[in-house]
Amino acid sequence: MARSRNKFTRETARQQMVDAVGSDQIEYQLDSGETLHWPHPMFYPRSVRDDLLAVDEDTVDSRPVARALLGKEQMAKLTEQFDGDEDDAADEVVRIVGIVQRESTARMNGRPTRS
Repeated sequence: MARSRNKFTRETARQQMVDAVGSDQIEYQLDSGETLHWPHPMFYPRSVRDDLLAVDEDTVDSRPVARALLGKEQMAKLTEQFDGDEDDAADEVVRIVGIVQRESTARMNGRPTRS
């Protein structure tokens, strides 16, 4: 009997999604050379999802989103990179997440992405 192509384990399902979107992490290199990491939108842990759900969806303030993704320590480092302007740092995070989401969708739909 032929083996089902739709049989998954927790690990194979996760790995296939990682392969489909490119990575389970987003990386951002600071000018100092240090790299910040936060989860890819497909892999947000429950704590991040809960924090994001608590953000007022009518707000245009990207700081709560960036804080939820990066945490206190990494957000402070990124803010320092933007000369202490937390708004600019948070906007950068939101832009990057948007780029990653677009690229992941294109990759999963079989369209070319920037490499």
